[in-house]
Amino acid sequence: MGPKKKIKDLSHLYSLVRLEKEPAPLTEEDVKNLLIPSSYKSHAYTMSLWAKFSADCYNHETYNPMFGKAPTVYRIQMYLLWLAETRTGLLEENIIDTTVRNRLSSLKRAIKLFTRHQYSSAENKDIENYIEKELVHKGKISTDDYKKSVAPLLVAEDLIQFLWMCDEYQFTHPRARLQLAFAIILMTFTGSRPGEFIESEAWKHSNEGLLYGDIDLVRYQIETYVGFLLLIRLRNRKGHRNNKKHSPVMLLYEESTRCMCAVAHFMAMVLAVMG
Repeated sequence: MGPKKKIKDLSHLYSLVRLEKEPAPLTEEDVKNLLIPSSYKSHAYTMSLWAKFSADCYNHETYNPMFGKAPTVYRIQMYLLWLAETRTGLLEENIIDTTVRNRLSSLKRAIKLFTRHQYSSAENKDIENYIEKELVHKGKISTDDYKKSVAPLLVAEDLIQFLWMCDEYQFTHPRARLQLAFAIILMTFTGSRPGEFIESEAWKHSNEGLLYGDIDLVRYQIETYVGFLLLIRLRNRKGHRNNKKHSPVMLLYEESTRCMCAVAHFMAMVLAVMG
């Protein structure tokens, strides 16, 4: 036989148990403080859509702006169908699948905020299958996409020239103009987003961007090239932040046009810091 359990006075434990309280429901001000401005704007719009959907399709129920309990998968599917039937797209008459998925993501975030419920992998798969089979394949939503134009090299050259020759603005920090020019050059030659070099709104107050430690200056010599190279590690790719598998190292050579040379700008920044 095992040792007998000790008999203890558990009255203090009972008193602690009775102190348990239900979590206080979030107020609109709480939500506003939890989310960054762009996310809160999306949240407010999503909640207005959910209220309209509830009024149109579930007017026999008392509407709860904080859900009360998490909506069923079926109700979410009906919400997505309602979006497809009532919303007008910008590219075509129907809204696109990306818009539907963005609205779904925002709705699930609101549900999690108010009810602390997170849908399972199986439930999310059911919703995704519904989008594909009932909305996309039946033509209720479009799969078109925006054609995002890319500024050509000449535009970047004009911006750099304006910065150094025409811009009369007095920057607060003496290296700001040089850093801005360097960032434009990097975005031009790597095809990266501004949020990969400077603090992104999605990571507000992180004070995280491209660091000097992300760049290596290398002397390189082969038959076809003699000079310096920049090896730039892009750690902050959208959707893959700090994921080493998705942090490519970009290679930039010296450019004969010095105003567009990333190597020259980087050296200038290093000298300015050291000086």
